[in-house]
Amino acid sequence: MEHVLYADILFFINFSMDFITLYITSKLTSGFPSGVRLALAAALGGIYGTTTVAIGLDGIPGVFATGAVSVIMVLISFGKGTVSLILRRSAVFWGGAAFLGGIMTALCSFGDSFGAPGSTTGGTTVLFIGSTLCLLSVKALSHFKKRKTLRITVTLGDRHTVFDALCDSGNLVCDPMTGVPVIIADRSVLRSIVPELCAIPPTISERLSSKLRMIPVKGFGKDGLLTGFIPDSVSVADTSGKKECRAVIAVADLGEKFFGGYPANSPMTLI
Repeated sequence: MEHVLYADILFFINFSMDFITLYITSKLTSGFPSGVRLALAAALGGIYGTTTVAIGLDGIPGVFATGAVSVIMVLISFGKGTVSLILRRSAVFWGGAAFLGGIMTALCSFGDSFGAPGSTTGGTTVLFIGSTLCLLSVKALSHFKKRKTLRITVTLGDRHTVFDALCDSGNLVCDPMTGVPVIIADRSVLRSIVPELCAIPPTISERLSSKLRMIPVKGFGKDGLLTGFIPDSVSVADTSGKKECRAVIAVADLGEKFFGGYPANSPMTLI
């Protein structure tokens, strides 16, 4: 028996599965992508999936092409990051896609009550049921998953920067003058807000003279003093929401030795 595959339906199914899989990836890797970025990445996946069926791309070229497109989709969704973080998110994306695809295959195997795979009603029904089961599974896993990352927003004057930080219960660093917790961040994510402190050698401008702090640290790749500053505001966000907090920002030169793939380390006390 031959089945007719309509390009618009095929695109919709691929788009929906990719969007759901990227959403799952964001939940499991503590990413904070916007819906627009997820939609753009899923649209690329939908176009690629439809194109591969049309031209019959398979075999080794298909494997490499799929891998490359998957990494591009992750970059569109989450933005730049370390190589290890991008690969980890890509691996979770591939695993999520396999999990969702497995659920779809299992549902289709129950019989023709769902319709032919290429039909509008059958394909949409399988997609809806499979997606629901997959999201419920991820929600159950997320319930037991310890929160590990935060999205940090730092403002100083008319400048601000946003970056992800590893939430670390072992970070007990505090400002010795005020006792305020310290977020240790690589200079690469702070250049837009304190370029003078991120320069080599660092300099002290007039706007920072009253906000400067010297932070003693032990571990974190360096024992000694880190230069820090008191920002005008700091907000932290995780999957449960966003809130304002008090924190000092310390500038570190981590190079490629990021905290678990993240360019900053935040105390657990901030959440």
